Amino acid sequence: SDALSAINAPYEPGSTLKPFTVAGLLARGLARLDDTVSTGNGRWTIEGRTLTDTHEGGDMTLGDAVRVSSNVGVAKAAQAFNPGQQYENLRDFGFGIETGLPLPGEVSGTLRRPDRWSRQSAVSLAIGYEIGVTPMQMALAYGALANGGSLMEPRLVAEVRGGDGSVVEQNAPREVRRVVPREVTEELGPV
Repeated sequence: SDALSAINAPYEPGSTLKPFTVAGLLARGLARLDDTVSTGNGRWTIEGRTLTDTHEGGDMTLGDAVRVSSNVGVAKAAQAFNPGQQYENLRDFGFGIETGLPLPGEVSGTLRRPDRWSRQSAVSLAIGYEIGVTPMQMALAYGALANGGSLMEPRLVAEVRGGDGSVVEQNAPREVRRVVPREVTEELGPV
């Protein structure tokens, strides 16, 4: 059914993953939004793969690279991660693991461990390739950016009311983990 596709139909997210890459860099002190990144002519070849941008190249801040969704800029900045950090960042945002919704058939998506990466994987992952995410994982991850860095447990039902309108059961929001500090999400702003 369409409802179940939110938890059992992984897709390759592409550019929509870039904010999580940058949030991880900021949280680990590996980059700042005002750092300058050179995107050259909007093309960059690394490990046999050529990345291209749809906009004009040149020098820009990392913040601008996120804003214009620069493949080259974000991938170059992500070189500061070691593979373990890059993998842990994506896992912390909930990628590669089930969300825990009490529905049958949920899948974890695809996030390979660093020992199974190719030479191109780090660059690909930085810009949302070589990873499979479900719509629910992506919604929860963006929710973490909107919630000051807190990844929340998904809820199907907020509360159950009796026939008289009284609350019979209430499911309060629960934090799974803090993914990045609040300051990082405030610095990134709306993405």
